[in-house]
Amino acid sequence: MKAPDENIENLLRVDRVVYPTPETKSRSYIQDYESEYRRSIADPEAFWDKVARELDWFTPWQRVLDWKYPWAKWFVGATCNISYNCLDRHVKTWRRNKVAVIWVGEQGQERILTYGELFRQVNRCANALKALGLRKGDRASIYLPKIPEQIVAMLACARIGVIHSVVYSGFSAPALESRIRDAESRVVITADVGYDRGKSINLKGVVDQAVANCSSVETVASSRPPMTARPLPRRSIGITGWREKNRSARRNRWTPKRRCTSCIRRGRRANPKGWCTCTAGIWSARTLPPSTSSI
Repeated sequence: MKAPDENIENLLRVDRVVYPTPETKSRSYIQDYESEYRRSIADPEAFWDKVARELDWFTPWQRVLDWKYPWAKWFVGATCNISYNCLDRHVKTWRRNKVAVIWVGEQGQERILTYGELFRQVNRCANALKALGLRKGDRASIYLPKIPEQIVAMLACARIGVIHSVVYSGFSAPALESRIRDAESRVVITADVGYDRGKSINLKGVVDQAVANCSSVETVASSRPPMTARPLPRRSIGITGWREKNRSARRNRWTPKRRCTSCIRRGRRANPKGWCTCTAGIWSARTLPPSTSSI
């Protein structure tokens, strides 16, 4: 029997077009996509002004767009917090008990988080990060596999104004090190292990190698399996441990902020490139020289 071709790109090709039912169309958020698209092109500022009002803003904008080529600033003067918009405004309504996240792991595990539970976990994580000394404007690197803690960590950072750089968990130690150094992260959030296409990856080992030469890193927080007994090296704590020390799920006051996330990437030949995003869009983008912060 011939072995299956691992390079197959399409397992099934279907040409049939399935149209939505009238009932589905009546409940859709955008009733007429083409007309909405034309409006966005004809008058972008008026279009995005209307769309942005669907979010909760703490301070309204003075101007929708300040365009000075090649720089663009959206919603000038406004303050907003993405964690608040993702969680707080929902837990005040019937959505508190609505499912927000359904996660299924590679080994068949399933976790379901409602908006209320996600809100509680994010506040616990935010309290833990504050207990580690992180404050608005500090940086953290998130090197986590595809688990709910990744969502929790990002929303917790955004909640207290910590700029976070999310690094793909498949990157090597040198690649991770360069991104930590460029962001000057004080904390790295990771996991003991991750699973990718059936393979177990020692993420904590990769982080230990990466932070060995990163003087800015003060703490490595690692998500650990419940029965793990392996001791953690210096500068490391277990997320299960910090949950015991920081059981408080008290509501963390949101931090209005402009900058939200930073991202470091390398081209094939060029220096590292960094940009910083805010809730409303890209705040800056530039090519950085080596060993220069992206913030």
